Amino acid sequence: MSNTKKMVILKKVLLLLCCIPFIAALVFAVCYLASDYETLKHWYLSLNGCFYERETWAINFFTPASKLKGNIWSLMGVAISVSGVLYLYCNRQRYTTFKRNKQEPVYYTDWIWYTLIITFSIITCTWSVRLISPSYDEVFSAVNCAEMPAFQIMSYYMLPNNHILFNLINHFAGWNNDKIASGRILSCIAYAATMLCIFYWLRKLINNRLFAFLILLPVALQFTTLGFAGLARGYSLLLFCGWIALMSYAQFINTTENSALRTNTVFNILGFLLIPSYLYFYFAQILFYLVLSLYTRNIRLKYWKHQLMLACIVFLFYMPAFCFSGADSFTRNKNFKPIAPDVFSFIPNLLRASRAFTSYCFSYIGGENNIISCIFFCVPLLLFFSKDKQKKAIALFYFVLWAACILWTCKVRYLPYQRTVAIQFSITMVIVTYTFYWLTEIVASWFKKIRCALILVIFVFPLLIYCQYLSHFDEGNFFYLLYGYNITDRYTTQKGLLRVIPAGSSIACSDESFYLHYLFQENGNNVSHCANGNEDYYIISLDDHRPLPIESNNNYVLFSDKITEYLVYKRKEIK
Repeated sequence: MSNTKKMVILKKVLLLLCCIPFIAALVFAVCYLASDYETLKHWYLSLNGCFYERETWAINFFTPASKLKGNIWSLMGVAISVSGVLYLYCNRQRYTTFKRNKQEPVYYTDWIWYTLIITFSIITCTWSVRLISPSYDEVFSAVNCAEMPAFQIMSYYMLPNNHILFNLINHFAGWNNDKIASGRILSCIAYAATMLCIFYWLRKLINNRLFAFLILLPVALQFTTLGFAGLARGYSLLLFCGWIALMSYAQFINTTENSALRTNTVFNILGFLLIPSYLYFYFAQILFYLVLSLYTRNIRLKYWKHQLMLACIVFLFYMPAFCFSGADSFTRNKNFKPIAPDVFSFIPNLLRASRAFTSYCFSYIGGENNIISCIFFCVPLLLFFSKDKQKKAIALFYFVLWAACILWTCKVRYLPYQRTVAIQFSITMVIVTYTFYWLTEIVASWFKKIRCALILVIFVFPLLIYCQYLSHFDEGNFFYLLYGYNITDRYTTQKGLLRVIPAGSSIACSDESFYLHYLFQENGNNVSHCANGNEDYYIISLDDHRPLPIESNNNYVLFSDKITEYLVYKRKEIK
């Protein structure tokens, strides 16, 4: 069998695989519509009745009102699913036709640099993992989300289960119930892949592998890039999807290739499935394309067709969460309420936050809220003065990137967390460093006899000094800069509780005691989410604002009061 026939068969198999999500969504929607509220509630609890805030799930999330709205979502899902399958069937000939594209050669020297980058990524990521103790958010995701059945992961949208796809991947990737370890490995792999993508893009941009690698260094050591590379959260994977989407987006704009547009659509979809806040970056792509269309007076309908496909697939993925958690869990989350009644009263908050965000982007060089970061932030706008169209396009995209972020922030009237714009920070660091390289080349061209010396003095040495500055943080302030608090002291203190309870004891932990749940699980104890009254110890966090089930149980007595912000009970039979 020829290679062409093999590729055609492979594409047919892929086309059939593309039909599976639509069919699965259709089956779910039909079953949801055919079932009443009580039937669905009992079925859902039968999957796993022991999950986070299970007592209030049917009050705050899946209610009779949310079931009625879920029927509407399901009807939309039926329409989209049937349309998706029909579309793929009607266009099967186009999607199964094999065309051999011209492959760009990979040279021997490229493999050397790729190997170097992978090795560098493994070293830096290992350092990040060893530097940061398990955070509350990643432990919550691992214990309360990734350990649930797969369908509940997809359908229970409580915070911080906004990383649904990552928790779903981690659910299947985990081993020995250690979802922190597997999640961190996933993040490290995504971090290394992102570094390869950035290097590939830079090598094509400046056609110099050494300087492409040097420009890569400050991005690799950036807070939001390196820090979340060592955490079991979806930000590192999100960064990878963002960079692939950006590279394919640029290729589509330059060449209008269908393959580039498909790649951009796929990775934009994955970005949304990882974290809904990917919308910040996606909105920048849409806004840039609108500006470009107005400038060229050429509106390509196929681009907007792909955006419609994106919206449909993202909706189908989140449809179970809409149906079982309610759309309000997305749109009216108590942790993301507007902080001002209108846009005009919100603008002062935005202006005050802008300097903090620019300082954070460059890892507080020169101190917090320093003017140096603001200058760095504006440097890429100098590319507008270049005679090269590509550099002007980069400057325009950079401007639109942050304009879109500002516009959407004003729309929701809520200041995003710094990690929400991790993709923007990463792109900013690359473009700023690239702009400095471009300026250095201009200056060096004026003094050809000492060109190499000037590049070393003006660009290479300052860049390496800055990279050294980025790498000198210890565990305490590094984590503080990532999440706004230092987990080290809490981790050390709470780990000390392991010495209070005898090894091998069976333990039940309340919902808000998830951090101790993880620590005891790692210690080899038999730990459960829900108490059945037979455990040796029961631990309740002081953050649990609900009646304590242990109070009515005469078999337990208070063992220790307020140890590391917890109440610890033990069975009376235990001496």
